[in-house]
Amino acid sequence: MKQNFKLLEENMDTKIVLTELSKFLETHEWSDLRSKNIKYHNQTKHISLRDHKLNKQNSNIEYYRNSGNIITNRYAAPYFTKTFSLLKSFEDKIGGQLERVMIVALDGNATVKAHIDLGSYYSQRDRYHLAVTTKNSINFCGDESQIYKTGELWWFDNKKLHSVENKTQEVRIHLIFDILKKKKDWKRKTTDMVEKIFFNIIAKLL
Repeated sequence: MKQNFKLLEENMDTKIVLTELSKFLETHEWSDLRSKNIKYHNQTKHISLRDHKLNKQNSNIEYYRNSGNIITNRYAAPYFTKTFSLLKSFEDKIGGQLERVMIVALDGNATVKAHIDLGSYYSQRDRYHLAVTTKNSINFCGDESQIYKTGELWWFDNKKLHSVENKTQEVRIHLIFDILKKKKDWKRKTTDMVEKIFFNIIAKLL
């Protein structure tokens, strides 16, 4: 039995994510900010839905690894209300708090180079991948490897050396998110409720 990978769900409806992604890309573009600033992700592009609150004074890689100051992207998130509902259902199921959320694309014949997710942010959180669309890309972690299938939700140990090889011609799109292993306090519950109302209102206007 593998220690570094754990399959949690199968046959999840990834059309929800793809439909919202398609609508978002009608007026927006993928971001290359992550690929420019983090060398082992230089062949990826992404859309951030929840991320670290950055400013000019603390936008370096160490802040990224150690900050727990997470905010929702108010420009992108309203396009992904059903995606968030899917994630919230999983959050409720396992407990904890939904933290960083991003959609990441890896082109065909591309790689994510071997690295370890270091820092206090990662040490307190588990990482999950929902394979939105993929075909035989190989995920490596520690001394193990795993091929994810479309619609599968996986946990893997990102505190160990890990990498990806996409040897196919197809773009690999994953919904990647972190769960903080901590119960919600009243402040977080209130924030979640307000966000849900706010984004649902905006979504109807898009």
